[in-house]
Amino acid sequence: MRQFSPRRSPYRHETRTVSCPRCGAGPGSWCIEDDGRARGVNHQGRVRAFLDARELTDPSPAGGSTHHPPRDDVRAVSCPRCLVSPFQPCTGSRGQSRESNHYERVVAFTGV
Repeated sequence: MRQFSPRRSPYRHETRTVSCPRCGAGPGSWCIEDDGRARGVNHQGRVRAFLDARELTDPSPAGGSTHHPPRDDVRAVSCPRCLVSPFQPCTGSRGQSRESNHYERVVAFTGV
């Protein structure tokens, strides 16, 4: 099963699965500021390293196009991200309805 959507920025915990080339923080560890304090966000170099690793492990199909199932078909399953019931639209971070489905819901529907 694919874990990461190629269309969204990675979450901080996802990026922490690779080492940081700037500060040397290992996988699972927080990046470190120059003064030794833990950094709340990852260094850009670490994000780039994660994106490069993701591209190597999950390249998009030739031509970059993928098949997208119809939106209403995907809504036949509940969304594991926003926890809405089947046949209901996904909700955004502020509770408003979204036109598009969350990536995780599409994965749950397609099983890919």
